[in-house]
Amino acid sequence: MTNRLPAQPGEVIDRSTCLSFTWNGKQMTGFEGDTIASAIAANGVDVFGRSMKYHRRRGIMTADHWDPNLFLQVGDEPNVRAGSRKLEAGMEVSTQNVWPSLRFDLAASNQLVGRFLSSGFYYKTFMRPQFLWPLYQKILRKFAPGGEIHWRTSTHGAYDKRYVHPDVLVAGGGPAGMGAALAAADAGASVLLVEHYSELGGHLRWGDDAQRSTAADLAAACEAHANIEVLVDSTVTGRYDHNWIAVNQRSHSIAPERLLKAR
Repeated sequence: MTNRLPAQPGEVIDRSTCLSFTWNGKQMTGFEGDTIASAIAANGVDVFGRSMKYHRRRGIMTADHWDPNLFLQVGDEPNVRAGSRKLEAGMEVSTQNVWPSLRFDLAASNQLVGRFLSSGFYYKTFMRPQFLWPLYQKILRKFAPGGEIHWRTSTHGAYDKRYVHPDVLVAGGGPAGMGAALAAADAGASVLLVEHYSELGGHLRWGDDAQRSTAADLAAACEAHANIEVLVDSTVTGRYDHNWIAVNQRSHSIAPERLLKAR
């Protein structure tokens, strides 16, 4: 692993446990606690995919769940968010929608005629004649982002949903979020505490010894409180009409992803 940083205080990887996986058919290793993206980057990879229209090279932007450049194919599952999905032994990870390879993608030749491919050109250019639309559709699909869906043979499993009715929903498990959750729970409210990352603590997890100790104490108090349900590796994605809040829960034992409908 050529780009691995030295050990850091509060890091979440276990350097004593190595995990083997493949990236575009090449054997690589990472550590327990790595995300897919961090493990690949630690092996010296700086290009993870290609842009949609001109197929320009794309690398890590935020290394987060929302990173637009880190949608990868994992086995038979497309569009995996590699910035948040944890690495597992034996994973077969590959880039999406390139040919013949990530480093040499023929679709990048679009850059040579970019001046003729204005925004939205395909909505006007491919309307006539109508009988050729099936052919146009196949060509355009080759340039669109996204992985391959193996719906006939997939062993990926099903997705799930759950309805919850807390008195208070707290988005974010940092010190402020944990403090708010504890205050509401101590007042008798039922609380759903949702944390985007795999552990509670927020920025305190990367602080000094005293800050990490504070984070651990607050997290333990939240997890032990009878009125608080803690969801880690989960994201509040929106608040809608009639006080309906959507939560995306990942890495669940029942399904790879679960939709929580909180109201």
